[in-house]
Amino acid sequence: MAKTRQEGELTCLVYLVESRRYPKAMEVKLTVDQKAFVRETIESGRLKREEDAVREALALWEERERTRAEILAAVDEARLPLAVARGASSRSNPCATLRRK
Repeated sequence: MAKTRQEGELTCLVYLVESRRYPKAMEVKLTVDQKAFVRETIESGRLKREEDAVREALALWEERERTRAEILAAVDEARLPLAVARGASSRSNPCATLRRK
């Protein structure tokens, strides 16, 4: 059931699809500064709705996480020959510690 938005309140709903079920809404609470930033962006015409801001933020986050995974994979790949050359075991791979963080 959708909530009505009170005057001056900014609430974004993000719809998640759980394995072919009906979409489930998630309420995202923004800080005062984030709300102001979203409002300014909408007022400037760059975005049309609050949901657009959330979608763009999630897209940037996904891109950052993909880049992070690619960098970690490249580091692992670069360190593997060094570990083999030194005779180190995979347990002493410092990249495995980074990946857990």
